[in-house]
Amino acid sequence: MFVTDKYIFIYESSEYGVKECITRINHDGSNPVLVMDENGEVVMKPLESKSEEKSRE
Repeated sequence: MFVTDKYIFIYESSEYGVKECITRINHDGSNPVLVMDENGEVVMKPLESKSEEKSRE
């Protein structure tokens, strides 16, 4: 995990360290964005947050 004044970056890797991805969120947990996918490509793709998923139910 890496924290800046504006965002929190979460680095995720597989158990064997082969694949990793980076997700960026605001400090309040809102606006999750996939920054880098498991193939190492920069995608900047918005993700659904848990609150958005619940509001659809």
